[in-house]
Amino acid sequence: MDKIDSSKLNLSEYKENYIEKGSTREDGKATQKIFKNIVFSENISFDDKKILSKINNEEFKSLAFKNCEFKNIEILNCQYALKFVNCSLENMLLKHSFNGMILEDCTIGDLFFVSCQISDANKNYNNMQIVDGKINKFEIKNSSIPMNIHINHDSNKRLEIANLNITNSIFEKDFSFHNSIIENIKINNCDFNSLSEFNECEFKKKFDLSEVTYEGLTLFDDCVFSAKAEFKYIIFEKLISFRGSKFFTGLNLDYTSCEKEMNFFSAKELDTDNSKQETSQETYRIIKHQFEKLGNKIEANKYHALELDQKRRELEKEPTKNWKEYLVFKFHDLSSEHSTNWFRALLWILFIASATSLLNQSFWFLLLAPIAYFVSTKCNDILSFKITVQILFYVIVIVIHPNINIDDIFKFMSIITKQEDFNCNYFLMTVNKVSLGYLYYQFLMSVRKDTRK
Repeated sequence: MDKIDSSKLNLSEYKENYIEKGSTREDGKATQKIFKNIVFSENISFDDKKILSKINNEEFKSLAFKNCEFKNIEILNCQYALKFVNCSLENMLLKHSFNGMILEDCTIGDLFFVSCQISDANKNYNNMQIVDGKINKFEIKNSSIPMNIHINHDSNKRLEIANLNITNSIFEKDFSFHNSIIENIKINNCDFNSLSEFNECEFKKKFDLSEVTYEGLTLFDDCVFSAKAEFKYIIFEKLISFRGSKFFTGLNLDYTSCEKEMNFFSAKELDTDNSKQETSQETYRIIKHQFEKLGNKIEANKYHALELDQKRRELEKEPTKNWKEYLVFKFHDLSSEHSTNWFRALLWILFIASATSLLNQSFWFLLLAPIAYFVSTKCNDILSFKITVQILFYVIVIVIHPNINIDDIFKFMSIITKQEDFNCNYFLMTVNKVSLGYLYYQFLMSVRKDTRK
């Protein structure tokens, strides 16, 4: 259907292709007017008087626009329920008060809520709904909004928002985003007095929340944080949930206060190298504490290990300053990843046993160490894999050596091996038994972390 310029259309007449009546009352009078396939080249201002003059003083409760194009729209003290379907809008400004709105599958340049101070909080306002479409800039500033704001509920399509900025505003009722892609989001100095949720949303470049109070339930479930999730000076008065979310570049909870629980069950990617570089020790401690409150020992131990690993990273920045503490953390990490990797501890036990078998014959076998290390570095960067390669290297040497039996490896895995088995070499015996004692302890702690009550 071809579109017509609004300047060429007599809005007081009903034309089948461009203007029609919507729902009707019992007396047959229409309660909604629908505009279709119209290009509004001039600026449009919606307020009660101007709307009535445009539609021939008929009493309509709502206006709808389908497949229309707008340049600039101002909505000032409008009590009409407005609906836009498959429309193109360059700029839309909502100011003072309005009675809800529906934007469905629209392409919007800039959408501004500015100084929307709606004083009649007891009135049953229509909801603000946005479904599908694209928005370049969505900004809410200096506003107090008593109606629900529902973004992309029950839609299989993803709403795309390039920039979402919310400052100095109060939301009395539900504020929820679903199934949306948001490039940049910044929320500052706001109060959310009811439910606040971002469900199945993706934050791509910037995520910055600061000086925000959440009085109701707060949900960030099944979200993808490609940007670092920054929560600064945030107060959560009720449950906050990050269930099933992915944090690819870290999380900051250092300056948050939570009176109830935080739910991080099934949260992913916080243990990757990218996240470790951007997540602080304090944030890992907070997450660990939340799992401990819920009695989830397995996840609590996981984040305890990440907390210790972050401490090690801090020590590595100035290793000489606290060198004794640094060595403890370094050995703890290398041996078992802070008591979380039983397989690595077992590999080290096999390594010590293999090396002891060779050194018990001759200390000249120490010359094999740099060769084995060189071979392992050419294979893979994973530490457990490197240790495996070195063990195989030593085992091959033991097999081909005429004076060493393969059973010697298992003999020197035992901490009760007698001193005669070491050819009275007390130094080698001491190193072997101290190393095995420490590694067996790490092995047991690593296994126990997932089995204790």
